[in-house]
Amino acid sequence: MINNLLVVKHQLWMTLGRTSAGLRAIWLYCKLFNKRNVVVDPSTELVIEGYPRSANTYSVAVMWVSNGEDIKIAHHVHGSAQINKAVKLGIPAILLIRNPADTVASLLMRCPYLSGRDLLKNYIMFHRSLMGNINNIIIVDFETTVSSMDKVIEYINRKHNRSYFIPDLSAIGDKITSKLEYMDMRDRKNNTVNKMTIASPTLEKKQKSRNIKNGLECNESTLLRECNDLYKVFLDKKLIC
Repeated sequence: MINNLLVVKHQLWMTLGRTSAGLRAIWLYCKLFNKRNVVVDPSTELVIEGYPRSANTYSVAVMWVSNGEDIKIAHHVHGSAQINKAVKLGIPAILLIRNPADTVASLLMRCPYLSGRDLLKNYIMFHRSLMGNINNIIIVDFETTVSSMDKVIEYINRKHNRSYFIPDLSAIGDKITSKLEYMDMRDRKNNTVNKMTIASPTLEKKQKSRNIKNGLECNESTLLRECNDLYKVFLDKKLIC
């Protein structure tokens, strides 16, 4: 029963995140229950969004560790309407993208009660609803996010007249790891680190991911191929650092 409710909640959230009306509903929910998801508004400085498990947490952690948490970043809604509204408001918007098989495998490790088929469908709908603004957003692929977030910040400063501090990622690596651990424990309402859910690579995740991706390739090859085709469209527009 609990798992069924979690599935419904996830599907409802992803559906709401694709429309302006749905985004307003998410804003109200976050306000009422004091959730960390921040919805874009005219006072927002920067939007960082992507499909779940596309280095959303890592990128926000880097910004917070290097520039403080007073920066108003709209993040972790995982809704395409968040990006589209940012463009309408003239706010810099970063779209994080990741290979669909890796993305879905990572999300299934964090939320094993979800369906790989449903997640692939959501991946398609999330990205399709951003096609109209593909030339108006900053598209950053997973590899660039986790290795060169400093260069992404530098680009934002130059392109959008910002003055964010550009960190030495190697120097703040331990602080970023601590922030990721804290964010994971807070989300799960637990005081221990879970190597299967934390937003950083672990041997345990790598081994399980391989098995999940094999299953997706065998059972959902058509959907996965559609996801890959869509991913390539966005990848062709990615920021080159």
